[in-house]
Order: sequence, then structure tokens, then C-alpha cells
Amino acid sequence: MAYKILAVCNNKGGVGKTLVSKMIAEYAALIAGLRVLLIDLDPQCNLSRRYLAMEFDSNNSGNMTPPRHPDWTPEEQDWNGYSDSADIWMKDMYVTYDTDIPNLEILPGHAEKLTDIELVRKEEVYAAVVKRLREDLRHPQNSQDYDLVVIDTRPSKGPLVQAALHAATDLLIPSQMEEPSIEGLYGMWALRNDENIGRAKDDELNLVGILANLMDMRTSLHRDYWNEIRENPNLGGFVLPEKLHTWTDFKLTMAVDETVDGRPDLFRVNSVFRHPPTSKIRVQGEKVCHAVLHRMGLPIKVATSINTQPAEALA
Repeated sequence: MAYKILAVCNNKGGVGKTLVSKMIAEYAALIAGLRVLLIDLDPQCNLSRRYLAMEFDSNNSGNMTPPRHPDWTPEEQDWNGYSDSADIWMKDMYVTYDTDIPNLEILPGHAEKLTDIELVRKEEVYAAVVKRLREDLRHPQNSQDYDLVVIDTRPSKGPLVQAALHAATDLLIPSQMEEPSIEGLYGMWALRNDENIGRAKDDELNLVGILANLMDMRTSLHRDYWNEIRENPNLGGFVLPEKLHTWTDFKLTMAVDETVDGRPDLFRVNSVFRHPPTSKIRVQGEKVCHAVLHRMGLPIKVATSINTQPAEALA
């Protein structure tokens, strides 16, 4: 099976990148039975906070840092027990964290360190930031440990987003059907095309699709933009027919339910795919995630580690 790296990007904020990244990773792990790594490259660390008891940085109360790793012991001399996605650039090693989802690990963000990584001179961006992530994620060891890596990115065209695109095999662009998000969609389309100029034909960044998120079919504005993009000669073929509606239950899955066995470093994750098989968010979520994994060429099998079944619509 081919090892895949999915970047979830839109340079405009508020389009639901974190929700989409979370949903795809959990579907791949829980339903498709794949080994998945989530990487948080957004200094806001919203994705990390869904899985770990992130802490406020003692040096800056507005920044988030990961908790000490539960496997760390005081006897370790070469590691202080903390690890985050910035260590890909700043250290020679990093340690992923387990989550409450079987088969799913996360490399959390560190707000201040991720921000610092982007403070490089323009002429150093490729060598210092962009190239490094690809070298790490394309290392043969990662393909032995994981089937899929999902990268959640910040709303930007900056070095970290460029690095995610350069490392990725596949790109998914979530977008609201409203003007600022549509502008971001076209921006990511152009950035993807620029990325492919320097790639070999057999290594081009595959645009998996454009996903309409926070969609309200009762709103004429959303319907008009939806139809406009589908009729666009360049983008129309990439628009996923499946979409995510603006339902409150989707937003509730971003909340944390409880800790597991009293451990503050491991949350009980409120996943779309732990909802009843007939619930509307699970049925819609499975349709979207099934389409994304199918377009990436990943196998979809029902995992045996949990008592759950795909919705009948995907049988």
C-alpha cells in the first residue's frame, strides 16, 4: 500500500481546516483501519488541544505548549519529556503522542516555536524550512510506521504551509462558499500549481479535491458559489460532490468530553465516528472521508478494534 501525506490547506481562516483534518484522520484510523499520524503546524494549536491537555507557556500566557509525554521517566538524560512538531526543524528527534483513538498518533504544535520557525530570511526559506519537512516525512521509516500522515496548517501562504505542500503527496482544500474563503481557494490552487513546477511528473502534488465546508443549502449565496466553482473550467473537476453542512453537532465534536482513567494528558475524543451509525453527522462525515481516501488511492476496510460499522450509504 502506498504511503500518503495529506496537507489540509486554505490561506483564509475560518474554513474549518482543523475539523476536516481531525475528521479525516479519525475516519482513516477508526473506520479504514489505517495507521495515522496527525501533525499540527498551526501555532494556534487548536488541533492539539482536541487530543492533549495542552499547557499555557510559562513565558507567554497566550501561547500553548504540549504536556510532558506520558512515557517520559526522570532517569532519561537526553530528553526532557516534551516534544512537538517544531522539533522536526529544531532538534534531531521528536516523539509522537498516543491518542484515545486506536491507530492514531499526534505530533502536537508549540505556538511560540512554530512562529519562530517562520522568522527566517526569504532566501533561506527553502533550505531551512520547506526542504526539511519533506526530508523527514518522506524518510522510509515513516512509511513503515504509518499509512497516512495528515497535516493541519495555519491560514497562510508562509513557510510552514509551503513546507506542508512540498512534503505532501496530496492536497485537500476546504472552503466556505463565501467570498474570503473563495479567494483563499484560488490562492491555494495557484500555490499548488507553483509547487508542481519543480516536481517530477510521477511526484506531482495531487489535488484530492475542494471540499465545501460549513455549507448551508438554504442560503442562495452558498448555492451560487457552489455552482460557480463547479462550472469553473479549471476547478470544477476537483469539487467534491460530498459536502459538510453547517450543523451544530459537527462543532460539538471539537469539544473534549473527559479524561481517560484520570490521566490529564489523554482525552476521551469526541469523534464523529463514535456517534451512532445512523446519525446525520456520521453519515455525512463518512461520505466525505470515504471520497477523500478513495481519491488518494488508500484502501478502506472496516476496523475490527471498535464496535462500529460504516453507514449503509457506503456499504
